[in-house]
Amino acid sequence: MIAIILCCLLSVLPYSEQKAPVLSSKGDGELHIYALPVGQGDGTVIQCPNGDVAIVDLGSSTRKHDTIPVLEKKPCKKVKLDDESHYYMKDDELNGFLGDTNIKYVFITHADIDHYNLFAKIDLERLTTVSEAYAGCEESDYNKAMQDWIKILPKTHYNPILDTVVSICSGSKPPVNVKVMAINTDTFNPGCTNSNSMALRLEYGEFSLFLPGDLEEANYQHDADGVITSPTKGLYGEPGVLKIVSDRIIKSTVYRLSHHGAWPKANTPYFLKAVQPQYVFSSSQLPGTSGTYNHPNCDLYYEMIKMIKNKKLPITTYSTDPPQKNYYCGKEKDRYREDENKYGIFTTAAIDNGRLVNYFIEIDSDGTDFQVTPKLWR
Repeated sequence: MIAIILCCLLSVLPYSEQKAPVLSSKGDGELHIYALPVGQGDGTVIQCPNGDVAIVDLGSSTRKHDTIPVLEKKPCKKVKLDDESHYYMKDDELNGFLGDTNIKYVFITHADIDHYNLFAKIDLERLTTVSEAYAGCEESDYNKAMQDWIKILPKTHYNPILDTVVSICSGSKPPVNVKVMAINTDTFNPGCTNSNSMALRLEYGEFSLFLPGDLEEANYQHDADGVITSPTKGLYGEPGVLKIVSDRIIKSTVYRLSHHGAWPKANTPYFLKAVQPQYVFSSSQLPGTSGTYNHPNCDLYYEMIKMIKNKKLPITTYSTDPPQKNYYCGKEKDRYREDENKYGIFTTAAIDNGRLVNYFIEIDSDGTDFQVTPKLWR
């Protein structure tokens, strides 16, 4: 791993040359998944082969990047940013991106505001097509604005039971199923906490995507190989997700890092070994903005790379330039690290010549083959 020594520099296309995509309701016969550049938050849009849309989380606690952070160990001057280009995804871009699609399903992993507050930015007329919503936590755990928004939807299932399967794409063969893999797994700390977040696994033929929300590994004991020896049970008597000692269940082709790439409570080596992803990605809020959490955490990235080198993780290694040449992670309060990337590890934000650059992560699959590509948002 080679640290990049140029301050705040990334070789990408000029900022203005690409614009956010616009989805079409027609569909093209393939499954498309988009991780949106929401900063500190999560937002995943799933477009079915027939063009219909499902959304898993849509929230952000940071809408604008107000200062350029300091590259670790480099005297890079912080600059106040006033240009509109330094926003993460904006409200008009969200509705523009959704195009003329029909939103059929909504999933909210839990009631942290950076997982749901952007739902209210969706144009209300779009909600007439929603069939059902599934939400971790109880209705009272959400703020009043979100409670009012949810009431617009025809049917919402709070705290759906473990192993609930929702077929989200009408007429799709193979089916596109979203399965509840974890919910309320931490009986030692009941309630709407990160460790009780709803975790979802999307299955489409041979392709799979694990979306764990902010799930954290809590109150589990392991042996030296990371096998769960003393799991807890869910509030409703179902076993928690980490009771699954075989990787056949939560093993997934692509993994959205839990809790925005937090470490060490989330994304432990034991959990990563169970998921066995070929690609991982995270939304990212670069340090330097008030309220930053240093997500994704650099120490997690170092751990993943160590596991790749020790052949404990099958994350893709590129022999040529990867589609995102550098990864960006939080190191301290207002410092970040920029490292040469040769792995299938992607983030949704970067610094280019003193400018915030937003990426969206696009995943395309026909149920057999798949491709993961970070692309410039604007």
